[in-house]
Amino acid sequence: VGVVDVPGHVDFIRNMVAGAHGIDVVILVVAADDGIMPQTHEHLHILTLMGLRHGLVALTKIDLVDASRREWVTADLRRLLAGTFLAGAPICPISNVTGEGYEAFFDSLNQVVNACENRPCAGAFRMWVEDVFTIRGSGTVITGIPRAGVVRVDDSLVLNPSGLAGHVRRMQVYGADSVEARAGECVALNLPEFSHEEVRRGMVLCASDAVAPVTMAEAELCILDSVKGKVEDFFEAHLHVGTASVLARVAMLEGIEMTAGQRQMVQLRLTEPLSLVPGDRFVVRANLPAQDQTGLATIGGGRILGVSNVRLRRKKSWTLNTLTARRDALDNPERWCELMLRESGLPLS
Repeated sequence: VGVVDVPGHVDFIRNMVAGAHGIDVVILVVAADDGIMPQTHEHLHILTLMGLRHGLVALTKIDLVDASRREWVTADLRRLLAGTFLAGAPICPISNVTGEGYEAFFDSLNQVVNACENRPCAGAFRMWVEDVFTIRGSGTVITGIPRAGVVRVDDSLVLNPSGLAGHVRRMQVYGADSVEARAGECVALNLPEFSHEEVRRGMVLCASDAVAPVTMAEAELCILDSVKGKVEDFFEAHLHVGTASVLARVAMLEGIEMTAGQRQMVQLRLTEPLSLVPGDRFVVRANLPAQDQTGLATIGGGRILGVSNVRLRRKKSWTLNTLTARRDALDNPERWCELMLRESGLPLS
């Protein structure tokens, strides 16, 4: 088990999404003296949009409040979490000062982790770059959590969107030397051919020809129930996917506006290329006049369905039917393979 600590402050949501993209279990931290804060809501929205299904709540600083306050915050959390993936999650009171509640929290964490299924590692290797640094005598080291596949020492990899190629000289998994790394693990890869100045967060390290960078991708966008007012066609947004954050225009493929709770097929038109694949989850943040908070706010998200890299037009039935079929087959490998063959009309490997 590896631990990823992410910032809670509103100014660091970009870092929060980048850090949380590869996790399987979340510890949602709420202070007993503060209670539920605006960022608690946004973090919960983001985690839900990213497909999280396991977690628990750490109710911290209980040494600063009395029993009635603790009970009130716990009840408030139950109301907030109702209907979410954390609806039945343990809420664990804990104090870092006195140590009260530590054993119960640790037991609950173990139970949640043990109930979490293994991360599948089929398919070609692909890893979003989280960090990069250089070690004297070894060269560039790239860290991240692989999204798919397995990588081994001496494997050849490509860095997208730059297209640079290199090989894995050494690697570490959870800080220990290893000869193999799998999807879902915390990995550090030594690739001596790369200069650390050429690598940045948001790039993708993958098996040769596994993923091509694109500037246009199709997706189903879901607008959060909390969004106020209308979201209009072709609005500008900050798109967060993997460890990347880029500006994008959201072109609606069905109607010309969306409101709270609505879903629609859209095309994401990016200002810079990203190596996306169908199934990738994304979060959209934008500055909408009707929202309570000023500046960027999380307004929705969804999953990538296609990477056509071709500008699509609105209300084309063939396009919408294709994207709907892809959405319905996304989590079924056999149906997905059949769909790709039908779309192609030609034999495929």
